[in-house]
Amino acid sequence: MGRKSKISYELKIQACKDYENGIRSVSQISNELCVNESSTRAWILLYKTDGEIGLLPQTHNYAYDESLKRQACHDYLDGLGSYIDIASKYGLRSSQQLKSWVKKYNDHEELRGYHHQSEVYMVSARKTTIEERLEIVKYCLEHNKDFNGTAQIYGCSYSQVYTWVHRYLLDEEQGLADRRGHHKEDSELTEVERLKRENDRLIRQLTEKEMAVELLKKVQEIERRRPSKKGD
Repeated sequence: MGRKSKISYELKIQACKDYENGIRSVSQISNELCVNESSTRAWILLYKTDGEIGLLPQTHNYAYDESLKRQACHDYLDGLGSYIDIASKYGLRSSQQLKSWVKKYNDHEELRGYHHQSEVYMVSARKTTIEERLEIVKYCLEHNKDFNGTAQIYGCSYSQVYTWVHRYLLDEEQGLADRRGHHKEDSELTEVERLKRENDRLIRQLTEKEMAVELLKKVQEIERRRPSKKGD
């Protein structure tokens, strides 16, 4: 018997609903359906992110552009949520994807994005109103999450459409609100919020210093390995 499991769409939905309602645990679902617990957890994450449509059979490979990968890494490193929280926020297929991106980011490796012949992946982000974002999201959902086609039609970037759709699926219209510029002043913060902000700032400063030191070490190591030119 092959390792590839063929669990129907309906069974996956029922499993996720049972888990959310406390009827069955991940272990019980996995045993009853003869699948790995990692598969069950992946279904639950997709269901939490996209609802029932997230469990539809996958007809194409999911690809994420560099800006989305970088933003997801920043959110995690800034303490805005766990791997699962951030993966859910950006509609990732698995929190393992985010873990691999964060590792590459911390190792100063390139977070290569998906490149397509269409120029829509290189289009600069444009300003939009919440009404426009809602219209764009509804169009995208009505056309089977065609992020590329939607971006071309509305003249915005692929990553914008992708982010808006998944924010809408998580928080509906509220998720499309532009939160930029709503930064609380220190006087408006509670003591806990103020301490967290200060802690985050210190961590970022320390991380930047550590990265600079590590980069300097790498440059010095390269210089040491480089053969000296005769006559120097």
